Amino acid sequence: MENRESRALAFLFGAGASARFNYPTVTNFFDQCKHQGFPHDECEDLWRYIRLLESRSPNEKYPKINAEAVFSLAEQILQVDAALRIDAYPSTLPRRTKLPVLRSGVGAPDLYKRLTDGIITVYGKMPEEGPADSDPLAELIKEADDLVPHGEPVWLFTTNYDTVIEDSLRRWRDEAEGAFRHLRLEIGFALQQPHPFTPDRFEAAPGEGERILNVVKLHGSVTWKRETTEPGSRIIDSGLRVPTGHDCVLYFGYKRFPEEEPFVTLYRLFKRALLRPLTLITIGFQFADPYLRELLDFGLDANSELRVVCCLRSEPTERSAVEGLKSSHAGRFELLRDAQGKLVPFADKGFCAALKARLGA
Repeated sequence: MENRESRALAFLFGAGASARFNYPTVTNFFDQCKHQGFPHDECEDLWRYIRLLESRSPNEKYPKINAEAVFSLAEQILQVDAALRIDAYPSTLPRRTKLPVLRSGVGAPDLYKRLTDGIITVYGKMPEEGPADSDPLAELIKEADDLVPHGEPVWLFTTNYDTVIEDSLRRWRDEAEGAFRHLRLEIGFALQQPHPFTPDRFEAAPGEGERILNVVKLHGSVTWKRETTEPGSRIIDSGLRVPTGHDCVLYFGYKRFPEEEPFVTLYRLFKRALLRPLTLITIGFQFADPYLRELLDFGLDANSELRVVCCLRSEPTERSAVEGLKSSHAGRFELLRDAQGKLVPFADKGFCAALKARLGA
C-alpha cells in the first residue's frame, strides 16, 4: 500500500499518449505529401542514400515513424549534402561519390525546409474536440486531483510537440463543472503578451481551493518561437501553429544533453522531481530519449523513494530501454497490469481503476 499522503505524483506523457486523441500524425503528413505534391519520392531517395553512406540497411518506413525521425532525416540531408559538395576543392580532384539526383530538382536546403515546415504544420493542428466526461486524459486528471495531497501541484511532463494537453485542459476548465473548475494551468510562460518564457511560474503557490497543473514540455512546442530571428532572442509562446521565419524552439530526443534554454531549465525541473518522494506514471513512453532515460536511471539510483509505473500497450522487447530499467530496478520500475497480469494501457476502460489499485487508493 502506497502512503499517498507523503508521496508526490507526476506523469510523463510520450507519443503513445497523443495517439489516443485522434490527433494528426506524421504518417498523415506523408500520406498528404503523396497527393498534394510534396517531393515524397525524392525524400525516400535521399533517405536510402544516407543509409547506404552509413552502411546500414535501407529502411523506407523510417521517416513515417515519428516527428523526431523526420527531423533527424532532415538534419542528415543537410549534413550529407554539405559533406559531399566539392565546390571548394580543385576540379582536378576525383569525385569520391555522386550527389543524389532529385527528380524534381529540389535541393537539400529546400527539402530540409519542406520537411520541417510540414511537421510543424502537422503538430500545430488543433486536436479534435470531445466531451470531457469520455476523454481518457480528462479521467486521468480527475483521478490525479483526488490522489495528489491538497496544496501539491499535479506535474505533467511531456515530450510531445503538439498542444493537445494544454488545449484540452483549457477547454475543460472553461466549460467544465466539478473537478476542472478549480484547476489552474501553468506552462511556464507569462500571461501578458508576447508571453515570454517565465519558468518561475512553476513555483507559484495555489490560491484558496485551487489545484495547479504544471505542464512541462521537455522537448518544446510548435507554438514556441524566438521573438526575433536572432539565435539568442528570448523565447515566447507565440500561439502561432504554423512555420515562421523565427526558429521553432524544439529539442529532439535522439540527441544528447540539451545545452540551451529553455531545455536546460525544463530538464532540471524533471530531475528535481525525481529526487523527492514520488510515484512517476509514464504513459506511452518507451524511453527512447537517451538523456531522459539516463535521468530516470540516476533518479532511481539516488532516490530510494522514487517509484515508476509504466503504462504500455504491448510488452517491452528484449534489450529495450524499458526492459533494461525494469531489470536494473526490480520492484521500483514496473508495468501497470490488471489482476490477471495483463498490461493496462492508457485509455483502456480499466486504466484508472488499475492505477488507483496500484497506488493503494
